[in-house]
Amino acid sequence: MGNAKTINQRFKIFDNFLKANKHTIERGDDSWQSDKIFFQLAMEHADNSPLSIDADKFESDKKVDWDYLRATSRADKMYLSPVVKQIDLGISNKVKFSEILSDGKILYSFENVNDMVVYDFKTDEKIILSGHKYPPSWAIEIDGIIISYDISYRSLIFYREYVAIHESCVESLKGISKLKNKIVMKFENSIKIVPIEELHFLEKNMEI
Repeated sequence: MGNAKTINQRFKIFDNFLKANKHTIERGDDSWQSDKIFFQLAMEHADNSPLSIDADKFESDKKVDWDYLRATSRADKMYLSPVVKQIDLGISNKVKFSEILSDGKILYSFENVNDMVVYDFKTDEKIILSGHKYPPSWAIEIDGIIISYDISYRSLIFYREYVAIHESCVESLKGISKLKNKIVMKFENSIKIVPIEELHFLEKNMEI
């Protein structure tokens, strides 16, 4: 089982790993469960990480019955994340998803909460993004504009400098991604690709 020093060191590594990856692991759903996310992250940790060593053994024991990615350039040595920090976002509900923005702030969305929160690690500032009538299903930042969508109300909202500047109702939109200088809009039965310059018309819109 190991001596007390070894056990304490393993616990410190495990605790740091969980805190650093908490919001990613919590994004598990019916299609990709949290335990599979945990396994994938553990596999990628480092060659000398007890988490990766245990994950390798778990796989070699043929206990993994799902597809996963094996990194070909996994780090030799692990390190403890220096950015782990306990924060209070002012909302007790479970985090639904999070996105790292271009300015380094992090956007959070919560279960059963209509508003989103932008958190600044440097200043501890929390900015509320309002506008949705139902909890947003996802969000993405493209050229400084945050785009979020909720499936229930089919509401697509654009934020510039954290202020809602435009709202659209889009049928059966499943997601948006950026591909070079174009935007890929994924619908239930089709995909639409539009030039990213089409976002510039939002400058003319009044705040909502």
